[in-house]
Amino acid sequence: MVGQLITRRIGPRVSRHIVRVHRPTLDLSFGLGGGFPPGLINFTRASPKWVFDGGGSLQEIGNDVWPQDYDPVTGAPLGLLIEEERENGIRNNTMTNASPGTPGTPPDNWNILASGVTVELVDVGTINGIEYVSYRLSGTPTGGSEIHFETTTGIDALTGDVRPISAYMAIVAGDLQNLNGINFNLKERTEAGAFIKSNHASSFSASLASSLQRFDATIALSGGGTTAHVMPIIRFDWDGSGAIDITLRIGLPQEEKGAFASSVIKTTNAAVTRAADMATISDINFLSPLANTWLVKGRTAFGNGVQVLGQIDDGDENERIRIERNASNEIHFIVTDGGVEQCDLNLGTVADDTDLSVAVAWAANDFAGSLDGAAVAKDAAGTVPAGLTTKRLGRDTIGNQWNRTIECDIHWPRRCPDSHLQR
Repeated sequence: MVGQLITRRIGPRVSRHIVRVHRPTLDLSFGLGGGFPPGLINFTRASPKWVFDGGGSLQEIGNDVWPQDYDPVTGAPLGLLIEEERENGIRNNTMTNASPGTPGTPPDNWNILASGVTVELVDVGTINGIEYVSYRLSGTPTGGSEIHFETTTGIDALTGDVRPISAYMAIVAGDLQNLNGINFNLKERTEAGAFIKSNHASSFSASLASSLQRFDATIALSGGGTTAHVMPIIRFDWDGSGAIDITLRIGLPQEEKGAFASSVIKTTNAAVTRAADMATISDINFLSPLANTWLVKGRTAFGNGVQVLGQIDDGDENERIRIERNASNEIHFIVTDGGVEQCDLNLGTVADDTDLSVAVAWAANDFAGSLDGAAVAKDAAGTVPAGLTTKRLGRDTIGNQWNRTIECDIHWPRRCPDSHLQR
């Protein structure tokens, strides 16, 4: 049963022997698409959030509603989507007040820089909960053309910021002929909006298809001390050889501050902040005081950093057991007692946006872990922290979030054999 809290049971008598049935004492199988029993998990988020439902449509869920996410293509449940706080600085990514025409009326705060080409806003609509506009650029360019998602002073930023930009896009008519590529660009601006420099990301045009897909790029600002604003852009680079004719559909563009792109945040007339997801369990009687085994499955974020898949602690970072991914994409099983790390097992690396399965076990002087069924890493010395009170799903106590989905989180109150960790 999804999310069922189970106690160990004594099985039936067989030939005068008692058989113990070793079932998990905590089984949270979010990837089955179900919920969890009321009161078991304390879940909070001080804002709405947008996730895909089982039919492949993006939907808004309210404050404190747990974020079960689904694959938008297959409809398969992905699990609990745990993310840090983020803000979409693009004030209108749902195409408010856009209307078709040549050139048409762009969405509020948007602007088109057309270098010698005719611009037509072909249509405005919604597909699977994704609001979009389609722009046709045709004719012989005199240079590159740009679609600006914001004004010159619409988004505050500083040099040194790391800023992801993303959008759903598709080619719905025409082609890429005579274009060197289409790419994201962040233009740094002064407090008054004067141009400082452009930051071009790599072209994504070779991956464009006829249906909407989400593309993203992460750019570090380096314009110097006068940088005060940033302008997110899509740029069409002309190869100088002849006419172009392309209709690009653009949905839900997003610009945020962080190491990588996060899930969609919809806006209409102002920047919107999505609060952090907080999921904790305060009744940890599922743990044995002597030995335990823990299995977690999930999917990695779109970029690396300190990302905690799960943690059990006493309210701070001095007594804790955790599984985390670091800036080198390494998965570590770490046990800390009295502020001192008792074990730090490097279980291997996992790339961005990739499924993983981590199984770990611990007892005094006996720590082990396996990533995706690989060889078991072990440490034969160390103590186990006592007085643990709280289990945290996808985060620690100081704000390091997993930033992607957790498919399942399962505990057994015993030290399972190494061979079981590799299953």
